[in-house]
Amino acid sequence: MTNTLEIHIPLPAGVPDEAARIAERRAREAAVVSLQQAGEISIREAASLLGLGYEAYLDCLAALGLPATADTTTPDLTDALEQALRARKG
Repeated sequence: MTNTLEIHIPLPAGVPDEAARIAERRAREAAVVSLQQAGEISIREAASLLGLGYEAYLDCLAALGLPATADTTTPDLTDALEQALRARKG
């Protein structure tokens, strides 16, 4: 059985459609990242839910300053991973 998360937030009159779309996208991203970081869904599942590839999702986590896993990561390892990502980008 598949569960669905629905959040309804009444918006005041005058909120532009584009601002509402951006807020909705960010809320979806926040919910998915929260579930993945809590270990409720895998990285691949999170990426799929957001329409991203595995590596693009990892880039998203890095941009948010979040680890890919809930495991404790040493600062040295985090620095090495960030350097590797920067080197890949170019």
